[in-house]
Amino acid sequence: SFLPVAKCSPYLISDDRVRKLDITPVLGRGYSIMTDSYHSTCLMVEDTTPPSYNYDYTFYEFTSQTETQRSLGGKLKKSFGFWKVKEEYSAQASSTSKTSSQTHMVVAVMRIERYYSSVREEVSPLSDDAKTLLNNQDYVGFFKACGPNYVRGIRRAQEVTAIFRFQSSSTEVAKSFSAGLKVSGWGQSIETSFASKSKFSQVRSSLSIKILGFGLGLNEAGSDTLVATSLEEYNEVMKFAFKSFTQSENSYAIGMVYGMEVVPWVDNSAFQVESKLLDDDILIPVPRSLIPKAPCKNANYVEDSNGYCCDPLQLYDTTTSTYTDDGANPSANICRVQRGLDKAVAKENMSANGEFVARLDAAMRYKLVQLSTMEKCISAANSYPSDYDDNILLPQDSVEYNEVIDASYSLMHLKIALDPFGDYGLVRHMAKELDEYIDMFYSPCLAALFGMNIDVTPDTEARFFAAYPWHTHDECMHLSCLATNMRWDRENGGCVPSLILGTSSATYG
Repeated sequence: SFLPVAKCSPYLISDDRVRKLDITPVLGRGYSIMTDSYHSTCLMVEDTTPPSYNYDYTFYEFTSQTETQRSLGGKLKKSFGFWKVKEEYSAQASSTSKTSSQTHMVVAVMRIERYYSSVREEVSPLSDDAKTLLNNQDYVGFFKACGPNYVRGIRRAQEVTAIFRFQSSSTEVAKSFSAGLKVSGWGQSIETSFASKSKFSQVRSSLSIKILGFGLGLNEAGSDTLVATSLEEYNEVMKFAFKSFTQSENSYAIGMVYGMEVVPWVDNSAFQVESKLLDDDILIPVPRSLIPKAPCKNANYVEDSNGYCCDPLQLYDTTTSTYTDDGANPSANICRVQRGLDKAVAKENMSANGEFVARLDAAMRYKLVQLSTMEKCISAANSYPSDYDDNILLPQDSVEYNEVIDASYSLMHLKIALDPFGDYGLVRHMAKELDEYIDMFYSPCLAALFGMNIDVTPDTEARFFAAYPWHTHDECMHLSCLATNMRWDRENGGCVPSLILGTSSATYG
């Protein structure tokens, strides 16, 4: 696998990452691009920009192969109900092959999109807890809690999809009925009188209408009309949908999230003020290749012990890890020239380090959850007496599994796999792996990000967090340790497969 790439200022997401129904994108909430995870809401959104709307009401015909290909290959693919429509069409094709009358289908999609709903950052302050973290210069704590980015804008969509299915022995009659639906349905309702013609008697008797709603509000007047068995009832459904889309009290905040704009915290003015990111100058050493060598052309420069030239105030005493006050004895010291780091580079370094901290935290959290889940599972298995050892285990309803390769596992099989000696040996071993992972990778990497391994005093230097990006620290470049089910390699450094992977794991040296 490859390490995810983080893009900044801003980053637009309009795919399934924001359309999952088990997460809640909220304006001002933290988000990590590298881990695709949401964090706490640290920006108090007081006001938003008024959204704009796009409205679309389209019919799609499935009465011929040409029309079907045109419909499935067009903008219907972008609708929320596309996969259900495709499923219905497959069922239609299967049923048509078994009867003399052909089953036809027409799909109507009413959709409204809201965009430009964005945070008004000039009136949206940081939360008090987030300010406290930044005032204490606890950048790691801030990015763990609030994420490296936040949601600045959300695009929402609401949709009602209606699937008309009917049977007709004549293709011409089916096309005529479909044309009648489309011609009379360009408004909010269908003129039902055309369907009363005698040639449509078979169509009327077999007509079924399936309604699919996406992103609708609850407890709204008329919501009980979302079931239609006739064209008249279908008209009531679409009238309710249009009213719900445009006239509800909180319609601007209702709907499925269709896309969002993500912005790094370092680009937020409130963050810059509270973090004091731009207040202090960050000085970093100049590479030795850029320091002039002796003989010194500048009369004010002195020569150090390695033959480099610099200002006397840039002489560095390696024994005391301090700069000397004068150049009285330059041959005993070295030139350690410093330059100010550009503010824009400092911002990018902090943003990149924030993303990496989120990735590092996700890897650590996975190991902690794995250990606690394993202990819970083994304890539950051992709590059953031996009389139950031959009982067959069944998967929970919430667990997805492949029925094709479904096998029978008894309670004894589970005990032997997880705790063969009944002494929680696997739990103890995994706990030792976790401790070693923290000591050899996690803690040294965080220390390197804060410069705690620089000079003679292991103190946290907050400005160092913005001085260098994470990939310049050797302690953080053991990228194999960011994968799941890995442990520290005692022989070669880095990480190798953990004992939890069974026979595929490396020998524990």
